[in-house]
Amino acid sequence: PLSRKFLIRVIAFGMLYVAAAAYIFNHESRFFYKHSNLSKDFNYEFGLDFQELFIPITNDINLHGLWFKHDQKKGIVLLFPASDYVSHKIDSSHLFYYNLGYDLIIPGYRGVAKSTGSYSNEEAMYEDAIQWSKLSKSLADSLPIIVVGQEFGSGLAAKAYSSSFADLLILEKPYYEWNLIAMRRYFWWLPHSYFTKFKIPTWEYIRASTKPIILIHPFNSKKIGYKNSEL
Repeated sequence: PLSRKFLIRVIAFGMLYVAAAAYIFNHESRFFYKHSNLSKDFNYEFGLDFQELFIPITNDINLHGLWFKHDQKKGIVLLFPASDYVSHKIDSSHLFYYNLGYDLIIPGYRGVAKSTGSYSNEEAMYEDAIQWSKLSKSLADSLPIIVVGQEFGSGLAAKAYSSSFADLLILEKPYYEWNLIAMRRYFWWLPHSYFTKFKIPTWEYIRASTKPIILIHPFNSKKIGYKNSEL
């Protein structure tokens, strides 16, 4: 017969498992990217002409982004950053698209930079992405708009592109579906098909678009394997 001590340990483990699963389910997006929130009074110093952008969503949720500007720009690049993006640690000498002559807008996801709030569902992510797309269009002055998605940001970039008047989409290390990456990397110990609320099917938005798309994926990419780009 099973000892009482063993049964207590099994029950305790089961309760801990359920509690951990419940917490993650209700705060799932916390694991997707770095939440490096800054105070409203924080002063950026880049040595470039830039402006902070704010988009009010609700009384409690405000989006924040950075706009690196040229006097004579070729167009605007709206770049949805990777999961390790930290706004105040940007190396201005490595802003690839800016150095090509484009204005560069980098949105901060909720809980990043001076953006407030958090994501409880996938639709809120899409709504934010589309808001940034609309703002970029208003600042483009009829010049070309390029949407770029890096790693985690690729699905949101694809969604924004499919819902905007942008001219080109560039995806760097995109994923086929975010839930497959998230379940494999963060939640491998949870029941996959019933857990995640965030699917972000990049492939769906790519296939729905009839406009130009460029995929960039190194063969040695470990976090998101290059087979994700074999659509």
